[in-house]
Amino acid sequence: MRTQCSKPEISEYEFLRLLSSTMVMQKQDIIINKSDLEKKLYYFYDNPKFHFLFEDICRKKSIDNNYVDLTVAFQSAYTFGLLILIRGFKDIRYIINLTQGEAVQINSEFDYNKVIAMNKLCDELKYFEKASKPLVLTKTSK
Repeated sequence: MRTQCSKPEISEYEFLRLLSSTMVMQKQDIIINKSDLEKKLYYFYDNPKFHFLFEDICRKKSIDNNYVDLTVAFQSAYTFGLLILIRGFKDIRYIINLTQGEAVQINSEFDYNKVIAMNKLCDELKYFEKASKPLVLTKTSK
């Protein structure tokens, strides 16, 4: 009996490449906190608009938190020079090592639907981050 396996539309590593290049093109922060990003992406995993982006990514649940596991993608991105590792006391952070031109080149490697979906995902991640930060009131000077 012959079985057929289908390849996901986008691999875990390709997802991280496209996410990183989109973040550079949108002029978002170029420093990624790995565990924070994985926790935030978990909330978009089942969203029908983005589901095809997450086909090759495992979802993990634990007592403390839920997250998507991008460990292999981060290791690959670090190995190939896409990300620069910064080890902190409590967390692991990466600097996106792309110029604007390189980000445009990476985005051009993906079809239109994937690029549009990743742009929307990055927009929603920005909104998600703003909503999760506490409000700080400051006085404005006149």
